[in-house]
Amino acid sequence: MSVKNSRRFRYSVLCVALSSLFLTGCDNSSSHTELADETLPVKTAPFGWTAQYKDVDGTAAATTGGEGARAESIYVVSSRQELKDALSNTRSPNYLAGDATAELAAKLEPKIIYWVGTIRGDDLGNGTYADATYYKTKPNKTTFDFDLYVKAFDKDYLAQLQATINAGGAEAVTAQAELTLLKKQNGQRSQYANNQKAQIQFQVPPNTTILGVGQDAKLEEGYLSINTLSHTFNKTDNSNIIIRNITFQAPRDFAPAWDAGDGASGNWNARYDAVSINASKNVWIDHCTFTDGEHPDSKEPVLFGKHIQRHDGLLDIEDGADYLTISYNVFEEHDKTTIIGSGDSDEGEYRITFEGNLWSNLTQRAPRVRFGQVHLVNNYHRGATDADYPILYSIGMGFASSILSEGNVFNFQGAGAEESTIIGAYKGSKFKDNGSWFNGAQAKNLNQVAIEKCTALQEQEKTAAESAGKAPGNWALETCTNDIDWEPPYTYAVGKSIAAVEKYVLENAGAGKLSISLPD
Repeated sequence: MSVKNSRRFRYSVLCVALSSLFLTGCDNSSSHTELADETLPVKTAPFGWTAQYKDVDGTAAATTGGEGARAESIYVVSSRQELKDALSNTRSPNYLAGDATAELAAKLEPKIIYWVGTIRGDDLGNGTYADATYYKTKPNKTTFDFDLYVKAFDKDYLAQLQATINAGGAEAVTAQAELTLLKKQNGQRSQYANNQKAQIQFQVPPNTTILGVGQDAKLEEGYLSINTLSHTFNKTDNSNIIIRNITFQAPRDFAPAWDAGDGASGNWNARYDAVSINASKNVWIDHCTFTDGEHPDSKEPVLFGKHIQRHDGLLDIEDGADYLTISYNVFEEHDKTTIIGSGDSDEGEYRITFEGNLWSNLTQRAPRVRFGQVHLVNNYHRGATDADYPILYSIGMGFASSILSEGNVFNFQGAGAEESTIIGAYKGSKFKDNGSWFNGAQAKNLNQVAIEKCTALQEQEKTAAESAGKAPGNWALETCTNDIDWEPPYTYAVGKSIAAVEKYVLENAGAGKLSISLPD
């Protein structure tokens, strides 16, 4: 038996075992499925790139999450502390042994967590909630004050303080104290942000299944961090994590940073995502809802010409995260939705499937891709150029990305909304679309739009480099193409009509669509 066929056989054995748990079939071929009618089959078990994970030794490994968890490692949680305890697996005999090595072993064991109702990351456990004032002192004391942080950018005010100091006298002492405090604000902002992170972050260990019960499982003012390759989890390559049926209301950053050099006129940048996946592999995020919810950035004050931005991403994927499937989720009412690769040096495989998701009223990054082999199939995008979250673009062709788009529906309204709105050019050169639709008709020009936007950006880079007497970036010398050098290594079906895809997504996407009950 060849190595390739041997690996496929091992995968098939694992998949057959897993299929009995999820009551579904296995799928390991690399071809389309032709539908007998327009009804798309709904997947109920890990599929797409998630079902293709190979361990570091090349052995295929199914996505099972907490399957096989012992009775003591099955939890029902409804509060911040209960969720923290469940993620640490505090009822495991290993954890109860009381030493660090045993506690790590407990975290790595299979565990299943049933999530009931709303959990708040800012819950202090005594009937009160952390606020902007709380983070000034807990767990470490800071002198950060957002109003002072903003004032530190006022050059005229800083000049007045310096003039008062130069003039001497009693007022100079007060002015010097204030100037010193203002100059410390940026550094103190970082410590303040760390204080907030310590309160609202939930770190998800390997071999974990998290299931929202009923229709109202929700996380507010907190976020899930998936980073199993960290030392915290013994640098575990196979994350093997399943998260389903939960609404994530993105947490607010009470100390966002102003960056005058970000874009043409500067931007506010927040720190926390609703869910972040870093350096983790073999993760399935399914039937969840991601939103700004009750705290849209459009209601924030305008400073330096921009609304203060309290939210970062809804679901960001960075540091080489790989073998992921993001399915049947709703992403709505947000600006910087999903980024893949944190920067042009954040190289990774980034093999990711997005299927059956609703991208609704989003400004950008649905998703924005760097590197990767990203498959976008049977998703529904809708928005407007004149909404609270005005559409800028949906799919971002980022540095070294390779994107396959198939059977996606785009419905954009408002002045300037056109087929070219679908794509944003950000140094990517490989994009291919098969059979997507725009505003009720076949998207006839999407592949050409990708090439034209790629080419235009490359020409800008070459012109700027020539003017500066420098060589252009290598990305500007690549061929803009609709030919990608890979194909999905799994069987999948592509929607045959707008109605079929919209029905498929609207009937299935989002939290509350799964019938998950408490364990007996």
